[in-house]
Amino acid sequence: MKHQDYFQNTISLLVNKLTEDHMPSFGLMTAQHMIEHLIWVTKSTAKHFSPVPEELDDKQRGFMRFIQKGSNFKYMPSDKTAADLKPCKYQNLERAKAELPEAINKLKNFLSSRTDNIYNPMLGSLTPDELATFHYKHYQWHLTEQFGL
Repeated sequence: MKHQDYFQNTISLLVNKLTEDHMPSFGLMTAQHMIEHLIWVTKSTAKHFSPVPEELDDKQRGFMRFIQKGSNFKYMPSDKTAADLKPCKYQNLERAKAELPEAINKLKNFLSSRTDNIYNPMLGSLTPDELATFHYKHYQWHLTEQFGL
């Protein structure tokens, strides 16, 4: 899997530094919300949806170009408030952190068994390497940029 060392080693090193007291440099998510978000996105993209539509929509094509260009995420403020955050699924940050390796393993297993493109209704059609790159950038964005780890 592309970015294997990051997924296998770096993420756990960064997540181990994360505490309840960490405040984001932008956005509304708490540390636990961010970890739960990473778990959900990782698990929800580690599957192939079908059938693939004959034509992808503009958002899917745009996302595919974003990943293919190697672009970085950027913060886009919204009018949401902390009241808009969903309740956390896990009882605390430590429990959420303990669930993250399972999501990453699901992604690694999924990608290791694929050679063809993976279709996702939000992301479009990506190669296994492109999907790994999406997750690499997504984790970096939240762990390093948003929470300064």
